[in-house]
Amino acid sequence: MEHVFLFALVAAIYPTLLAGLIVILGRPQPTRLLFAYLVGGMSASIALGIAIVISLRGSHAVGHSNHTTRPVADVVAGVVSLTVALLVWRGQASRALDWRRSRKPAKQKTPWTTRALGSGSLKLGFAVGVLLNLPGVWYLAALADIATKPGVGAELALIVLFNVVMFILVEVALVVFLMDEARARSQVERFSSWVHQHGRQLGIIGATGVGAWLVVKGIVALVS
Repeated sequence: MEHVFLFALVAAIYPTLLAGLIVILGRPQPTRLLFAYLVGGMSASIALGIAIVISLRGSHAVGHSNHTTRPVADVVAGVVSLTVALLVWRGQASRALDWRRSRKPAKQKTPWTTRALGSGSLKLGFAVGVLLNLPGVWYLAALADIATKPGVGAELALIVLFNVVMFILVEVALVVFLMDEARARSQVERFSSWVHQHGRQLGIIGATGVGAWLVVKGIVALVS
């Protein structure tokens, strides 16, 4: 269970999730849009998580009797996570994004997520929540762990727990705005600034730590 919690914490600081949250918080009345974004992202993520776990169990790819496929999957997921950390550290992800933006006409340089969320439409907020929170490498690694747990109830509980933790920043923002919108607005600029200053470093540390752990775990399982 601690593995699932660790993966969820890293997924909670995924750049696209944070970017969507910051755009929403800049809206005049973000509460309803936050709720739509949360419902869209969490419902799609939970549904896909259940489908993936059922698929993994049906294929026996992560069962206790399989001593090769699962460790190899851990190593592959770890390498992907380390690659993401390396790209972010070297700034290649940012340079690629700048290059893509420079190839577009000036009127289209605003990211589509910003345009969609900036419209204030609840339907678009729901849709963006779905699209930005499709299963990533850390969720898939967590689902591989969850698929080994005995009992459908335990699997469902862990999937829900993962998503509750992954969306913790959105959930906290929603609760804060519901309790005291004026105070929340005074903290939005500070939060946005903090994310811009430290989000990259947090992403690198999280992706590196989880990636290294998965690689070591997979190698140890293969040689044991």
